[in-house]
Amino acid sequence: MKRTIISASIVLLCSISGFALCGNDSFINAKDSKGNIVFRVIPARSMMKVPRDCSLNNLWQAWRTKTIVVDAAKDETESFQLVIVPGYSGLQKVSVKAIALKKGKSSIPIEENYIEYVRTIKPKNTKPVYVGWWPDILMPLTAGKTFDIPAGRQQPIWFRINVPANAPSGIYKGQVVITGDKHQIAIPVTLNVRNFRLPRPGTLACPFGLYPGTLKKWYGISDKDNPSVCPIDVFAKWCEFMGKYRLTPKNIGREYWKKLPDGSVDLSRLQQTVGKLTPKYYPPYSFAIYRLPNPGRVLKGEDKKDIAGWIHDINAGLAEYRRLGFTKDVFLYGMDEASEKCYPLVKETYTKIKQAIPNLPIMQTLNHAPPEKLVGLVDIWCPLSPRLESKYNFYKSRQQAGDTVWMYVCCVPCETYANFFIDEPAIDHRILFWQLWQKGVTGLLYWSTTWWEGLTGAASGKPHFPDVPIYMRDTDVAKKLKNNGDGLLIWPGKNATPYPSIRLEIIRDGIEDYEYLALLRRTLEKIENSPFSDKLPAKVRQEAFALTQVPEKISRRFNDFCHNPEILLQQREKIADMIEQMNRFIEKMHN
Repeated sequence: MKRTIISASIVLLCSISGFALCGNDSFINAKDSKGNIVFRVIPARSMMKVPRDCSLNNLWQAWRTKTIVVDAAKDETESFQLVIVPGYSGLQKVSVKAIALKKGKSSIPIEENYIEYVRTIKPKNTKPVYVGWWPDILMPLTAGKTFDIPAGRQQPIWFRINVPANAPSGIYKGQVVITGDKHQIAIPVTLNVRNFRLPRPGTLACPFGLYPGTLKKWYGISDKDNPSVCPIDVFAKWCEFMGKYRLTPKNIGREYWKKLPDGSVDLSRLQQTVGKLTPKYYPPYSFAIYRLPNPGRVLKGEDKKDIAGWIHDINAGLAEYRRLGFTKDVFLYGMDEASEKCYPLVKETYTKIKQAIPNLPIMQTLNHAPPEKLVGLVDIWCPLSPRLESKYNFYKSRQQAGDTVWMYVCCVPCETYANFFIDEPAIDHRILFWQLWQKGVTGLLYWSTTWWEGLTGAASGKPHFPDVPIYMRDTDVAKKLKNNGDGLLIWPGKNATPYPSIRLEIIRDGIEDYEYLALLRRTLEKIENSPFSDKLPAKVRQEAFALTQVPEKISRRFNDFCHNPEILLQQREKIADMIEQMNRFIEKMHN
């Protein structure tokens, strides 16, 4: 059986007929006694964005298979979708049951999620394929819960497989059973677990914003020591949720610092976040120990200029970090997107900080201002993706000088650049991480995952999500920035439970692609530095080295990249095959 890898995305055109895509051999039909189709199930790759309305079936492509085959490393997560399409009269009492994957005595569960839709606005700087209901929110399916699907609509279900770090490699088999109107379809699922594990914590720093004040405002629950934020145990739960997606809450809990009368700080409550979760989840230099104020606000007098006070607070935090045994790999979040007119303030501030705290890396986000004028003061350069490419020779020279280069995206850039908008082809979210590797970038910064401002929250006592749908028109992001989903990667579930978005799942897949590339490079370097390096055939060495590079067929420029998921997946499969081949070679040499 030919192996098929199933993490992909693209918006493709195909013809439609009735309520399903025509010319496709992957439909799985449930028929009544008269031979009439009661409903169909259509497999879809994990990175397809399936429209709710069947009349929009020209906007996605079914996965041409009737058997789901998943390929994953240990400690990796892979997903797939099954799209339920009712007959012309709709479908009632639909239930979904995923039966665990088994290999001998080993078992790996399959998680089911109902995909909820978000209604988008017409964005300012992009031209989406349509404006309306886009799939985005993944809601847990309660065992035994049923739902109806009206005629003319289709309902994708998201299935997630979290491969344990200690899972035996090999082939696992299970199935998914979908029932509707007393008719049933069973879809076989096969999982191939690779003979290697993706490292965790990983290689790529991904400090993404998570704000306990936002959680407090939505849920109306307050911390006992700081009423402006949610309880620390709730925040810790959300931090761990992000860690499972290979993301780090960049503000890992500075809101929970307790200032003491002698000028020191008590950070003992952060044992629940930094202390407990770092060894399991967070790569180096993921935490901002302190964030300096916006330089524009300081120049306008809206924030006080207090360099000595900032230095005192930073030192107090660092001292407590060290006392508690927390990670030393922290950074200072510099003056955000400083314009050139702010540079005198920036230079004065950074110079004094470096004199007082010489070993603390300063991270600087950069948009339009010339970065060259900050050489010697910045340790982690973090330009917006188009700025990185336009000044790539400069940033490459800083890497060669020993500095670190990160990158960020936010409300910009828009098409034709990759970003994390709801109404953007899903492959864009994933390709971004291949581009990071291609440019030697070791971190991706993102401003927020939970910017629900404008939406009615649970604390209001009024109808709110998840009991009512999300309209992007109500969000501050849509009102002010005219886009769909910027800063919104996690949705607020009931009982302070985070609900992931499809975009969050694809972001994790992109990070895992990055880790595949990093693992292959480390494995090759291990062989090159070993006594048996000369035993590795030259052809294999050349193939392995070539696979550590991102070819132009995947990405040529940040705004010129592959839109065919099969090309990306084929490259990823070759990388996985090579990692296994390298591991077998090492094992053979040691034996």
